[in-house]
This record gives sequence, C-alpha cells and structure tokens, in this order.
Amino acid sequence: MGGLSPGTGLSKLSVGEKILKLRKYNKVSQLELVEIMRVRVDRITRAEQGEDTYTAAHIAAAKERFGIVGLPLTERECIAFRERLYIVRDLIRARKLDEAKDIQKEMAHIDRLEPCDFDMAMLCKLIEVQLFKAEGDCATVEKKLDAYQKHLKKMNDECLYHYNYCRGALLGHQGHYKEALDYFLVAYELTENNKNLLPEDDERLYYYIAWCYSNIEIPHLAIFFMMKAKQTHTDNRITDFSLNIDRGLALNYIKMNQLKDAERLLNKCMTKAESLFNDTYIGVTFLFLGLAHKKAKKWASAIENFDKALGYLPENTDNHYSALYHKVLCTIQARTFVKAREHLDYVKTLGCLDKKWVINFTALGHYYTIKHKMTSYKNYESIAYIEDVAIPHFIEEHDYFLAIEYYTLLEQHFEKVKSEMRSLSAAKAIKDIFMRCFINHGGDD
Repeated sequence: MGGLSPGTGLSKLSVGEKILKLRKYNKVSQLELVEIMRVRVDRITRAEQGEDTYTAAHIAAAKERFGIVGLPLTERECIAFRERLYIVRDLIRARKLDEAKDIQKEMAHIDRLEPCDFDMAMLCKLIEVQLFKAEGDCATVEKKLDAYQKHLKKMNDECLYHYNYCRGALLGHQGHYKEALDYFLVAYELTENNKNLLPEDDERLYYYIAWCYSNIEIPHLAIFFMMKAKQTHTDNRITDFSLNIDRGLALNYIKMNQLKDAERLLNKCMTKAESLFNDTYIGVTFLFLGLAHKKAKKWASAIENFDKALGYLPENTDNHYSALYHKVLCTIQARTFVKAREHLDYVKTLGCLDKKWVINFTALGHYYTIKHKMTSYKNYESIAYIEDVAIPHFIEEHDYFLAIEYYTLLEQHFEKVKSEMRSLSAAKAIKDIFMRCFINHGGDD
C-alpha cells in the first residue's frame, strides 16, 4: 500500500491549537466550549496555548460541535486517516471504484477540517479528484483542479505531488502530452527531492512520464521511464498495466531500431494478451508486431500482422485506422501498386474519419502517387500537399517519425529528378527531427 511513513507531513499543531483554530473560525467562545466539553476555562486556555491536553471525551465533544466526527485531530488519528486515504488511492488504481467511493463518503465533511489542518483536507480532496478521473468525469476533475490552483503556494510537497500528478493525468487524457509531461516531471522532481514523500517508487508516475515521452517521440527517455515502471511494478499477476508497460517498451524499441528486443517482448505480450481474453489487447499487439516488421522492411510479414490486427481491433477506432494506414503504406512500399490502389479506394468509402485520419489517408494517397511515379516531374500537387499540409500536421501531432517517412520520400524523389537543393532541404529536415527526438530531448516545440 502506498501510505506514508508515520509522522511524514503531519500537522505540527497540538490538538488544543487545532481546536482553537476551529473555535475562532466557527465563532465559538471559550465559554461555549466550557459548557460543551464540561471543562474549566483555564484548562481550555492552557490547551489552546499548547500547555495542556484534552481527554478523548473533550475531543469527541469538540468534534461533535464542529461537525467533524470521523475526521482526525490527534496525531494517531491523522496517521490512520492518511493511511485510509492511500487505501482509497490504491482501490482507485485497482479499479475498485465502488469500494473507494464508500470510504470517500465517510470524508464528505472534509472542508470543515480545513481551518485547522489544511494539508490533510487538501490531500483528501486531491485523492477524490483521482476518483473522478477514474470514473471518466474529466469536467469535474478540471473544475476542481482549477479551484485548487489558487492554493498552490500553501500546499505542502505531498499535496503538490498529487496536484501535479492529477493535472498531468487530465492533460494526457486530453491529448496534450507535452503539457502533461511538464506536470508529471514536477511530481517526479518532488519525489526525487523528498524521499519521504512516498515510501515506495510510484510505477504509475513513471509509466505516465514514459507514455508522454513516447507520444512526443522521444523514445530513449520513454524507455528509461518505462523500465523504471517495470522494475518498480511488484505485482506478478498478468494485468493490463503490466501488459501496457511491456507494449510501451516494445513500441519505443521499434523507434530506436532495437527490433529483436521489440519482437521478443511483443511475443511475450501476445501470450499475456491472449490470457486476458481481450481482443483489443491482441489486436494492438499484432499492430505493434506489424510496425516492427515494417521498420525491418519486411513488407509481406508486416502486412500479414496488420491484417491480423484489423481482425481484432474495433472499427472506427484510432488503433483500427492505424493498422489500416500502415498496411496500405507497406503495400505501397512493396510496390504492389494495384493492391495499394484498391486499399486507397476502400479508404474513400469510410465516412466517419476525423480530421487527423482524413489528412493521414489523403497524404497516403499522395505518397502513392509519388512512389508510383518517382521520376515524374508532374507530382506538384502531391508534393505541395505533403509539404504544406501533411508534414506540418504530423509535427503538430508529434508524429515526428511519420514526418520523417514523408521527408524521406521527398528526398528520394528530388534526387531522382535532379533537384539537388530540395533534396538537401529534405535531408536537413530529417536530421533536425532526429536531433529533436534523440539529442535535444525534445527542445521547445
């Protein structure tokens, strides 16, 4: 369980000082406390100054008055409460959301604790945000994080960790991977600078950092953090999370041209996917095997794997379109142009493509035109679309390796038609992208 060591981040205020803050916030006089707690006023004064203590009965009476029954005041209660919050966090990660919600309901009045223990109240709220995120209620997640943003300067490191983790998860879900990475890296830096922040490494944080690096095409850093996630993940069961780690590693091995490692890992992934009886997992694994064979220029086996992927992946999904796209591209690369033309004609019958896939498949049609007639001087329209629409779109979407494929096509074409300057320009663009992905760690987009 991911709780904290006893005493980590606990309030330094005594119970008496906490009750003083609650008393003043709720505009309760000492005399009213005397009546409620059945204690002498001088004892209240001493307790509020940290010079005396309250009994369990005194504390229970105060909790009743301030509406915080079930919420922590004593150090022992705070330790137990924090551990319970991390039980909620672990239940969320295990997708046991009903159990998590049942515990969270017990903390419904956490706002009333804020005047005397802001850190505990905020931690509870940020765990609740993770519950909303797990339920797919991103609108509520964004609304709450926006509201909590004004408290950033007051948050301790533990709360800052969870705030940045939640903000990163939201942005990643929305497809803003570069921005998500910035928040995840702040969370990572907090854990690196404060080893007591969490008693164990957080494999989920490592995985999400790797996921972001993968999506903005910085594969060596994606591999580094995916390996940290794999080494930290101690659950030996076959789960979707362990499968995602291995597939993420394999995908980035492909980008790094470590194809034997990728294929070895993907064969293990196939066994895991089949044991989970999930068609999408099997389909994505076939998709990645196809990408590995495509990278090795094994066009026939790549096409075979993409065909298998299409048999498993749900239609009208990004993964389905990705398998279809790469299948057609490999067909063009194999120079089976009649079959490629048939595939492209089929794509035109698809009526539910979003902007991304309209551009991708339109670009693929122009790729076909240039590849089919590499020495033609009449490819102006196709060249213009690739240069002016497709490649800028790929770069905006962080599909840098896709941009390289099209720049490589243009470089080859310009060489064939003896356009030396344009060929050199395409070669430079390829070099710049490689520098961005492998040397400059992403630079400024």
